[in-house]
Amino acid sequence: MKNIQIIFLALVVLSMNTTAMAVDKKQDSEKDTAKKAEDTKCQAPKWAIAIGHEEMWKKHNGCEEKKEDKK
Repeated sequence: MKNIQIIFLALVVLSMNTTAMAVDKKQDSEKDTAKKAEDTKCQAPKWAIAIGHEEMWKKHNGCEEKKEDKK
């Protein structure tokens, strides 16, 4: 009977660990997807780059990186 209890406990712990790993992986995947979407959104189109307006396009579309003030 004690062996059955130990096996049951091991299965419960293993299933909890597996579930936690799956949730972590899903959260990491969602973060990566969001970052890729943002990177794509802030990618200036080829025509803007060709005419030298990449920075202006990024500024107009809210993609300008914030610069720290140097004192």
